[in-house]
Amino acid sequence: MTDAARELSRLVGALEDVVGQEATLFRAADYSGIRATQERAGPIITRLAEMSSSAGAAISARVVELIERRAALLLEMKRVSGQMSRDLKEVDEYERQFGRVAPVYAKREAPRSRLSVAI
Repeated sequence: MTDAARELSRLVGALEDVVGQEATLFRAADYSGIRATQERAGPIITRLAEMSSSAGAAISARVVELIERRAALLLEMKRVSGQMSRDLKEVDEYERQFGRVAPVYAKREAPRSRLSVAI
């Protein structure tokens, strides 16, 4: 195995780890962790792209599989993001409705009791 092939294999392995971490973080709803993981993936992807001309069939197959896994994860992220957006709009609508009816229920001066208790 040449040095380039070893480096490519190591880079693809690192990217596989990053994609796995990203999926785990997504399931845990750790969105800031996902962003940090994606930032760490940037240099790996850049180096892989630079070395892509020397990639063999095995490395290319691993990269294709990674791309497919990542694409599936992105679709799931978009689906969840869309659902979150709809949920936030619904909450916003409830807040507006509450804002319209809240004055009716605002604290008023307590009415004086008409009953008196004799001791």
